[in-house]
Amino acid sequence: MGPASVRPAVLVDFGSTFTKVRVVDLRDGSLLASGQAATTTDTALEDGYAAARRSLDPPWDTARPELVKATSSAGGGLRMIAIGLTPSLTVEAARRAALGAGARLIATYSYELTTADVAEICALEPGIVLLAGGADGGNRTAVVHNAGLLAGSAYTGTVILAGNRNAADEAAALLAAAGKGCAVTANVMPRVGELVVAGCRDAIRREFVRRITASHLFRDAAFPVRMPTPMAVLKGLAVVSDGIAGVEPGLGTVLAVDIGGATTDVHSVGAATRRAGVVYTGLEEPHGKRTVEGDLGLRSNATGIVARVAEDPGLATRCGIDDLDRLTAASRQLAAHRSTVPATADQYTVDAQLATAATALAVGRHVGHLTVQHGVTGPVRIQEGKDMRESAGLIGTGGVFRHAADPESILKGGVADERWPSSLRPVSPKFYVDREYCLFAAGLLADDHPHAAFALASRGLEAL
Repeated sequence: MGPASVRPAVLVDFGSTFTKVRVVDLRDGSLLASGQAATTTDTALEDGYAAARRSLDPPWDTARPELVKATSSAGGGLRMIAIGLTPSLTVEAARRAALGAGARLIATYSYELTTADVAEICALEPGIVLLAGGADGGNRTAVVHNAGLLAGSAYTGTVILAGNRNAADEAAALLAAAGKGCAVTANVMPRVGELVVAGCRDAIRREFVRRITASHLFRDAAFPVRMPTPMAVLKGLAVVSDGIAGVEPGLGTVLAVDIGGATTDVHSVGAATRRAGVVYTGLEEPHGKRTVEGDLGLRSNATGIVARVAEDPGLATRCGIDDLDRLTAASRQLAAHRSTVPATADQYTVDAQLATAATALAVGRHVGHLTVQHGVTGPVRIQEGKDMRESAGLIGTGGVFRHAADPESILKGGVADERWPSSLRPVSPKFYVDREYCLFAAGLLADDHPHAAFALASRGLEAL
């Protein structure tokens, strides 16, 4: 039971394995209590929530909190497919919008769909199809064609239209006439090369909330789930990075690595550095960015990590892996027994080696690359992606970082190294661990309680 003067907020993350509860004082962002319990997708998520509240340490009466908000990645999270016109432009714009909204992107398609493509989409059973394509006033044929094929298909999810505004009405009419769920939002690429994703991300968030609270996972459709967990983590990281204008300085450009059993997510927040004498290719990099590596996970995709290390023997040395055969055997065991929790020194070592390799690989895919090409006028420096060399911080979030004996050594897998001369990785960041797992909670508070969110996130980061 807490003192009457506090303003308690109960913040919940329904994870795929554990449901976490954090009780936070809205006055100053202090963490009042923490608890977790197994996520209960076999009955209802409220059962795991009740168990997590009973486990709060210190014990806390949560009967009448001032605020309750939740995130969720339970039941596999938000499965999405993105469709655009060209792979390098509208498909990439749609992909970024989906990932930034916290989706698990399971496939992308470009140009006009075929009947085989639509059959494949139906078989994948995504909750949402994001249909983009064409700058405003540009190509409208592909969006209308693709909407028509989806309208005539067996797909039962929702289509979010975020393409050429001149094609939106006709595409939406085709879907509505077929009884398909449809939402229209602003074009993710209104002009060639211009990325505008805020409206699309909000539409995805609203549809996610509607779908998950109406699903079998909840008994109460009014449970206050506000967004997918990855979206909350990115918002929490933005609080840490940006601070509060005129009040609290943030850390500056930061990256956060979140290693789970199936995927490794990398989030970054901060302005992309632009330098004179460099030719930039691709879309403008966003202030807040998220990438998801579906082949890198500590349990179901542990073998994926080892496979990538085997392709680059030098990476094994960089990550402290001295016996790849032993790690291969261990990864197969982990993939077969996904609920394994390390209990011995050897098991912790395996997790640390896998996590270091996952960090190295995932950060390398998240950041940009700078190459030199030689033309008739001499060498030309060409950059694709985001320059993260001047990042102030590299943050580890998730169980492997909180329980590792040496989390800094895992995070060092993500920094610049002479082995990767073209990679724009952080050069000399400070290292932190989200020890209390509060980034998601800060993200839930960010919009309405920014001061409490900043204090919570800042205090929750342990400098290494």
